[in-house]
Amino acid sequence: NGEFAGWLRYSHQDSNMTIGVAENERLRITSGGDICIGGQSSNYADSPLEVRKASGGGDVAIRVTNDTTTNGSKAGIIFTNSTGDYTSAGIAHLRNDNALIFYNGQSAGGGGFDNATERLRITSAGSVGIGTNNPSDDLSILATPNSLVIGCKDSTRGNHIFQLLADDSAGNGELRLYQNSASGTHAKTVEIASSGNSYITGGNVGLGIATPNQKLHVHSSGTSYARFTDESSGTGATDGVVIGLDHPHTYVWNYEAGDFVVATNAIEKLRITSAGQIQQ
Repeated sequence: NGEFAGWLRYSHQDSNMTIGVAENERLRITSGGDICIGGQSSNYADSPLEVRKASGGGDVAIRVTNDTTTNGSKAGIIFTNSTGDYTSAGIAHLRNDNALIFYNGQSAGGGGFDNATERLRITSAGSVGIGTNNPSDDLSILATPNSLVIGCKDSTRGNHIFQLLADDSAGNGELRLYQNSASGTHAKTVEIASSGNSYITGGNVGLGIATPNQKLHVHSSGTSYARFTDESSGTGATDGVVIGLDHPHTYVWNYEAGDFVVATNAIEKLRITSAGQIQQ
């Protein structure tokens, strides 16, 4: 209250130590050992050290500076649940790469960042790496074979909504989508595998249309075609077989020098040869 310009004072009444400058309290050590920086008389729960800025706007920060020009040096914070030299977790800034690194767990004996296990890195370009210190994408995840890379579960029953998996050491991947179930486990309805079988068991599939009314519904403005090719036909615009709708006509066009065959009950009933002859 203007009585002192600055002070170091111990109060027997509440067993607190305070330090004041410019006629204002700036630091307090409470009877419980909490350190309050910023003028507050107590800290929030689980905060033995708290830096709080008085109202009035502006920023507040804790600065950790490593005044060095040595590449590979780090500045950061280490968290531990042990009284020994152990790194439970940590956050560090890597000087030469300007990368922010997050650690969780210790990979070797002794504390410090060098013995901690890196889990996530944000590069100077803003790329995020999980399990890798050199992300080549905006988000890069290094996954071990036969592992779940990304998954999402509903909050009601804990069932998976989708999964992205790393299938094997060869680099094959797999995407799974699940259908909601009122009770029990969600049913897998979409399986897209880079090696092996892929399928869709639920709903209709639309190409060019958002409201398909058949298992496969192909729609386009003008003609609507589907093309089939194989290893012998080639894959160009004049290869294979085209089937579709050229309104109002049904269009079946074979670019190859082959026959058109119709069969029922596993028996051929009609054949149009490449020479134009009709055989029954």
